[in-house]
Amino acid sequence: MNKAEFIEEVKQRLADLYGSERIAVGHSLASTRLRPDLIVYETPARDDIFLIIEVKTGEESNERFRSGRQQLFEYLRKSEAQYGAVITPTLDHIFSFGPSDEEPTILPSFPGTQTDSGGRPLDSAVEARFLLRQLLDDLGTNDRYNYRSDLKADVFLALLYQLTAERDGVQLDPSNNLEYQLAQLEDSLESHFAALESVNVEPRDLETVRTTFSYFRSFELTKTSEDVASGFFDELTARTELGAEQLSRKVARPMVDFVGVESKDRVLDPASGFGVLCREIATRGASATGIEISESAVIVAIFINELGQQGDAIESVCADFFEWSSQSQPDSDPSQAQLEPYSTDKMSQDTHSSNSIDSFDQIVLNPQIGERVPADRVPELHSPRKQIRIEEAFVARALTLLEDDGTLVALVPEYILAGDQSKELRDYLLQEATVEAIITFGGGVFSDVSFRGAIIRIRNSRSPSHQVIATAEVSPDPDHNGPNDITTAIKLVDDGDAEVVEINPSEVRTLLPSQIQGERDVVDELYSQYDTVTKLGEVATIESGTTREPKQTDSGLPFLDTTRDVEIGDLSLRSRDDVSTIATPTDVLISIKGGDTIVRRIDRDVIPSSRWAVVKFDSDQRADQYQSFFESKLGNKILEANRTGSVIRYITISALRDLPVPEFSTGV
Repeated sequence: MNKAEFIEEVKQRLADLYGSERIAVGHSLASTRLRPDLIVYETPARDDIFLIIEVKTGEESNERFRSGRQQLFEYLRKSEAQYGAVITPTLDHIFSFGPSDEEPTILPSFPGTQTDSGGRPLDSAVEARFLLRQLLDDLGTNDRYNYRSDLKADVFLALLYQLTAERDGVQLDPSNNLEYQLAQLEDSLESHFAALESVNVEPRDLETVRTTFSYFRSFELTKTSEDVASGFFDELTARTELGAEQLSRKVARPMVDFVGVESKDRVLDPASGFGVLCREIATRGASATGIEISESAVIVAIFINELGQQGDAIESVCADFFEWSSQSQPDSDPSQAQLEPYSTDKMSQDTHSSNSIDSFDQIVLNPQIGERVPADRVPELHSPRKQIRIEEAFVARALTLLEDDGTLVALVPEYILAGDQSKELRDYLLQEATVEAIITFGGGVFSDVSFRGAIIRIRNSRSPSHQVIATAEVSPDPDHNGPNDITTAIKLVDDGDAEVVEINPSEVRTLLPSQIQGERDVVDELYSQYDTVTKLGEVATIESGTTREPKQTDSGLPFLDTTRDVEIGDLSLRSRDDVSTIATPTDVLISIKGGDTIVRRIDRDVIPSSRWAVVKFDSDQRADQYQSFFESKLGNKILEANRTGSVIRYITISALRDLPVPEFSTGV
C-alpha cells in the first residue's frame, strides 16, 4: 500500500469517527505553508483545528518517525490545536499536547471517542516497544542523572507504581504533588512485589516518573495481555547505551532447552539481569529463582515478569550472588555446604535474612564478564591468585548449588576453555563434575553476543577417569561443515549425533574441542614425518616479551612492538633497564596476539613487546631448524591449533611450552 492509498484509508476511519465534513486532506495551516497529511476540524464549519494527523508507511526508521513527530509538534504550535497523531499500518500514536503543556500525554484512542473514562490495554508488543522507545529517546536528551542505570530504575518503578495504583483503585495525578502520592503507595507496592523490600523504591528523578506516566497512564496495564511484555524487553535489549549486554529471547530459549528443564523443576539463574532466562524457564512449568545485584535490573525484571503474568513462577532476589549463596556454607569450604529444602512461599521467605538456601535441579547461567572478584570469595577454586575472573567465580560457585546429578548450562567466553588463567576452573570442573557437552560459536551466531564463546553443559556427578564430551561448532557460514545455529547443535548433542572427544581429566590442558582435536591431528602427522616428538619447552626456553613500554633513549635497543615486516634499524631505541626479556639472533620470535601467526628472526638484540614470544635456543643451528619447522605448513598448523581468545586471538606461553615439535637431534 502506498502513502496515498493509506491516507485514504485513514481518512475513512476518521470520517467514521467524526463525520466526513470535518475531515480535510492536504489543507495548509492558516497563514503558513505547512501542509499536514490530514486535519480534523472542531466543527463542520472548519474554523478551528481539533486534531492534526501525519501518516507514515513502509519500514519507517525510528529517526524518521521522530522527525515526523517533531514536525507534528510544529503543526500543533502553529495551529493551536490540542491533539496530534502519527498513524502507521501497525499502530496509532495519539497524544494531547496543548500550548501550556511541557510534554505530550499519550492517549489510548482518538480524542472525543472514548465510551467511558477508563483507558484501554496496550494492544500489542509492537505498541509497547514503540512507546518505550519514544519515551527513552525523549528522556535520553537530558543529563539530569546517570542515564544508563537510574533511567531504567525510574521508568520501570513508575510502571510498577502504575500497576499498584490500578490494583488498588487509586487514580494518580502526575500534576499534583506526585511525590506524596508515590509515598502513599509505597507499602502497597512492596506488598504486591515482595522482592522490592530490599530495593530502594524512591525515584531518583521525579520528572522521569512524571514523563513515564504521561506516556502510559492512559493505558490499563492490569488488563494488558501477557504477550505484550516482550515488547518492553526487546526494546531494552536493543539499546546498548543502557548498560551491559542482555541476552535476547532468541538466545535464552536454546539455553533452557539445553539444560533440560521440565515441569516442577527448581531452576536457578545466578546472574538474571532483566530476567529473560527466568521467564523462559517459567514457560516450561518450572519455578525459577533469579539473583541479580543491580537494583535497576531487578526492577525491570519484576515489571516484565508481572506484565507477562509469570510473577508467581519467578522469585526475583536483589543480592550479591556470592553473599547470597554463602548463607548456609561454612567459611572454611563453601563447596561442602549442606543445602536446605526449598521454600516457594515468596511472601513469607526473606531471602536476605534466611540462614539457608536451596539446591536446584538445574542452573542456567549467563555470567558477567570482564570484571574480577577477590579469590577468597570463591574458596572452592583454591586459587593462589588474589583475584579471579568473575565469570569463573560464577561457574564454580553455581556448581555447589546443584542437586546431585543436576545440570548446569553456562554461556562463557572461549578463553574459559583454553586460557592459562582459567586452568584452575577447568581442573575444578573436571575433578568435581562431568563435562557433558561443549558447543562453540564465533561471531555472527548471536547478534547480542559480541565474543567468541561456548555454551557448556556440566553434570554434578563425580568425574570419571575418562570423560566423553559431545561437541559441536556453530558458524553462520553457509559453507561450514556443521550446524549453522545453536538450536541445530543442541539437537545433534541430545540425539547423540554430535562429534565426541575423549579426555583424561588428569592430563588435559584445554577444553576447547578444536584445540584438543587439532593437537591430536598434528601429533599424528608429526609422528608420520619424524622419528621422535617432544615438547617445545624441552628443547628451548620460552619467555614473553615485555608488557611495559620501555622509555625512549638515544643509546638503547630497538623496540619491536609490531608484527609487520619492518627493518630493525627503523625501530625507535628504548632503555633496556627493567626489561625482563631481550631477544638475540639465536632466538626465534613467534607472534602470539592477534592476526596471523608470524615467525621471524633478528640480526641484532631487540626488546620485544608482549605481542611476541621469545623462543631461546642454545645454537644458531637449532634456531634455524625450528624456524624452518614453524614456517612450514605443519608447523603453522600446530601454532594455529593452539590459538584461542574470545575477541583477540592469542597463543599462551604455557601452550607454547607444551607444543608438540620434532626432536631434531634424533629425527630424520
